[in-house]
This record gives sequence, structure tokens and C-alpha cells, in this order.
Amino acid sequence: MKLLELAKKNLEDYISIIDTLNFFAFSQKTPIKHVALFLLSQKFQSDIETYKANNYFIVESTDNYDWGEFIETNNTLVSIANLQDPLNLIEEITSEISVLNYTELSTLFWKRSNLYNNEVIKSLNIDWYFYIKDIQRIVKNGEYPLQDYQDIEWYEDFTVRNLLTSHINHSYLVTEIKNKILIEKFVESIFSYFRETLNLDYKIHHLDLKDFLLKNNIIIQSFNDTLLEENKFLPKNIWDESYIYALEIPNNEIDLEPVIDLDIEVKYGTENSYPMYYKSDVFTPIEAACVISGSDPEVAQFEKNYIPWRKANPEFVQAERFINSAVRNQLFDDNEEDDCLVKAEKLKHYLVEKGIIIEGFNDILPKQNNSFGNPTIEHASLEHYQQKNQKLLERIDQLEKEIQRKDGGISLLTIDFNKTTTEIEQLKDKLRLLESEQIIDKSEAESLLDLIFDKSQTDKYAPDLVLAIQLWNALYGSNHQSEDSHGNRSKYWIKANTPYQNESSVEVKRLKEITSPLNGWHIDRKNKFNK
Repeated sequence: MKLLELAKKNLEDYISIIDTLNFFAFSQKTPIKHVALFLLSQKFQSDIETYKANNYFIVESTDNYDWGEFIETNNTLVSIANLQDPLNLIEEITSEISVLNYTELSTLFWKRSNLYNNEVIKSLNIDWYFYIKDIQRIVKNGEYPLQDYQDIEWYEDFTVRNLLTSHINHSYLVTEIKNKILIEKFVESIFSYFRETLNLDYKIHHLDLKDFLLKNNIIIQSFNDTLLEENKFLPKNIWDESYIYALEIPNNEIDLEPVIDLDIEVKYGTENSYPMYYKSDVFTPIEAACVISGSDPEVAQFEKNYIPWRKANPEFVQAERFINSAVRNQLFDDNEEDDCLVKAEKLKHYLVEKGIIIEGFNDILPKQNNSFGNPTIEHASLEHYQQKNQKLLERIDQLEKEIQRKDGGISLLTIDFNKTTTEIEQLKDKLRLLESEQIIDKSEAESLLDLIFDKSQTDKYAPDLVLAIQLWNALYGSNHQSEDSHGNRSKYWIKANTPYQNESSVEVKRLKEITSPLNGWHIDRKNKFNK
């Protein structure tokens, strides 16, 4: 492995704040500003600490805990809550008038384990997203007994759990148990997510499961890797390349041309070179931006939020901003799937109006003088631009008033959130109390296993206890199925893995008895146990 990649491994337990908040916005279908407001209202800043990575990929905690909250987390969320309601952080940080310091923001991270254990994230059924790196690590080098899974059409949670668990390396018991816990939590979370988003009743079709794992870069050989050819352009994931891309380049500003430069743009090409999607009857905003910029819609759909790709394709970024303004001006119509669509003829005439002529798309429309003059001959007059500027100023004033009204409504909602804070905290305290009474802390269990298996502490180390745990795990902990008796299976394992070779010895009998399951006990022994 290259040394740079080894250095980046320092980030494996963390996830960038930018990626986290954009995922919140995408999964909940809400503007990024509202995500920050919601997290602040739920006291997210009281539980989640912010970490900072430097140019050498060293992650340090610089956050201070004061008055019941982490200051860095609180300040970051407050700054985002004060944005002018962008759709996502990518849109805000690429804006020429951004109020955020992207250079600073791109170095801030949250710990994944803190996120997937957070109650707010669990309640939204999105904690699975923060297990992805662990699941990728577990399945990376595995070979599965796929003959057990190839003919399954509908997968239940236990089937998916067995599929992933069957990969776990059994060489070290503590690691094995930790991986099983991660898989169990991941599967539980994704099925809650499926029930919420896909209205599934405890089952998922094998094609949906394969597609879900593939989109999250969880590739299982001979299971869903065949879909790679059908999905040539997978969405970028922060685990593919370092998400703190800005740390590796000296200048983080994105140089974008003003939208006014779009007043005249004529693209030329041969008849055979015109993309097939030019002939579509309707267009999404992404497709419309690709028509203007000459980008591939399939690539743009998956790469549009990936910062390095946006920096390498400023024409698309410029066109996307132009189309987003058209969306806000209601050029596009909403359909039943909550997607924006515009009819081809409407889009063609709109682009001609704005002086944007694309050969093979809207260059065959009747020649007409549009609001920018004749796009093939001259620019608009100064007087026309002044009139246009006045209209824009009036529109800006109108939008500012609308924003003020919306901010007033948001303030009222914030007050309502604050009123319920005490009740929420009380419920959380009750929940924590119940969990502490009913659930064994798994981290304590792991610490206990570490202590039991520590041979260096001879005053505590109990060899037969270790052998008993290993014997039980070999017989029952790895989902091994056998019709043979407990005694026979124990005998073979003890003879192969312990110094006790005499089958009638006290040590052998003791190991067999300790690891014998309850349903195999003699009636007298059960009666004694149940007294």
C-alpha cells in the first residue's frame, strides 16, 4: 500500500461534517439549513464532539465542552443554520458569495461510532450509513459459501446477517465478536430503513439488496459484483478517496464565471455527434444542465456532489447554477415522484430567450429577437441590461421579504422546539435508565474478554476458562450445524486443541459439562439449576 494511503487510514474512524450533513439533507429530503436547525433543537451538540485533521492526516480533538455542549460542533451548526437556505453544502461552498469558510470546514470531522450510536440518528433510521466503512472492511477479502444464497429471492434480516457474518475471520475471538456486533447493528438499521423508505415488511428482494450494497460500495464477489458492468459510474463515496481533498491543494477557491456569461453560447458539432438524450420529450434539471455544459448526464448524476469532479468541470457547475435559478422561477413542473421536469419545447425556447443556442438541440427554432438580442449576431444593448438589472433588483427585494417571512416562521418553530426540550431530555433520561437496567454494555463484555484472554497476567489467567470459551465458540458460536452429539464433537475438539488427551480425565469431563447446552442436560441437573 502506498505511504499516502497509509497516512489516510488515520481518517477511517471519522467522517467529514460536509458529507454527514449532505447525507442528512439527501435522506430526509430537506434543505441543509433545516438539517442544522433540527440538530440544534435536538441538542446534537451536547453529544457529538468535533475533530480536526491537519495536512498530515493527523486527527486531533480541539473541541471544548462548556455549559453542556461541544463549542466547535455548536458553532458549526449555527453558521450553517444561518445560511440563505441552500439545497446542500456543496452548492453553498461553491458559491461566489459563500458565507462559510470552506477551507476550515473541510478539515472538520465527526467520529463514526459517536454518530451511529446517537439517538437522534437512530430515530431517523439512517445510522446504517455510518457503519459502511466497517462493513466494507469485513467483506473486503472474504470468500462466501454462495451456493447457500444464490437461489434466495427474498432476504430476511437473519439471512442478510448470515451472509455477511459468514465472511468473518475466526482467527481472533475478540475481533470476531466485535465484527458480529457491527454486522448485527448494520442489518438491524438497514431493515428499519427499508421498512421506512420502501414500505417493505421484513423482507427485501435480492435485486434491491444487491443494488443497495453496490451503491454503498459493499462489493461481494459472485453476489453483486456482476452489477458493476451495469453501473459503470458508481457514486463517489468518501471511503474511495480522501474527502478532505482541500487539504491536498493550496488553493481551495473554485473559480466560476458569472452566470451573465451565458447570454451567448453556441455549440457546434456534426449531426452524428449529437447525444441521443437531446431527443427526449422531458428533461430533469441535471439533464438540462448537461445540455448546456456538454456533460454526460449519467456521469453528472453520480458525480455532481463530488468536489474534485466539480472543480474539474466548471462548465457544469455554471450551467447547474443557471438551471437552479430556472427551477426557482418555476420553469420546471413537479411530478408525482417529487422530481422537477420540463418539456423539451419549453426548455428549448427558454434557452433561446436567454441567448443560449446549442446546435442539434434548439438551433432549428424560428429565428427571433430574444431578451438578449439576436444571439447569433450581437449582444443586448446597454439600455436593455439596465432594464434587466432593475427587474433583478426588484426581484431580489421581493425575495428578501419572502426570506424574512420564512425566517419568522422558522423562529416560531425554533421556539416550539425549545419548549419541548425539557420533556425530550426527561424521556431520554428514562430511556437511558431502562437501557442500563436491561442491556449489558457490550463494550464491558469486550473488555472482559480481553482480560480473560490476557496470558500475561498469570495471577488472573485461567487456562481452562479460555479453553471452555474457545470450545463453545467452535461448536456453537460460528453457526456450525451438526447432527452429532455434544460429547462427540467436544471430544474431537479437545483432543485436537488441548493438552488433555485422556477422554476419561477430570479436565476433559469438566470442559464437556461447562459447555453443554441447557437442552442437553439430564433432568436431575436441570432441576438443580432451576431451584
